[in-house]
Amino acid sequence: MARLLPLYNHQNFISLKKSILLLSVASFTLFALQGCLNDKGEIPKPPETHCDSLNVSYNINVAPIVLAKCGTTGCHDAGSPNGDLTNYTHISGISATVANRIQRPAIDPLYMPQGDVLTQEELDFILCWIDKGAPNN
Repeated sequence: MARLLPLYNHQNFISLKKSILLLSVASFTLFALQGCLNDKGEIPKPPETHCDSLNVSYNINVAPIVLAKCGTTGCHDAGSPNGDLTNYTHISGISATVANRIQRPAIDPLYMPQGDVLTQEELDFILCWIDKGAPNN
């Protein structure tokens, strides 16, 4: 019986599959990277902070915010299974986690403080305090 269509040998078929896969991966990568560029074709930079000029004190700036918005009954008060944020030792020990949680979008289930929102000034104080090494001052 005569063959109606020429058949590719096995090696050519595998080579064709590899080429298609490589082209697909390259196209997806370029598409994904395009989303990382702003309108000017530049990679966006994180917002500049004014931490160098901001005099931040744990006792004066950070503790009152944390006690009012986080260290409340049922959230992060003393003895809470969610973690105690009512004193310096506890909050300084998890400062990286705090920074992560307070910078998430408010609709994120891991955003903190739940049921409340930090003002930009409150956010700046906490993040700058953490950026400066979370000193006990």
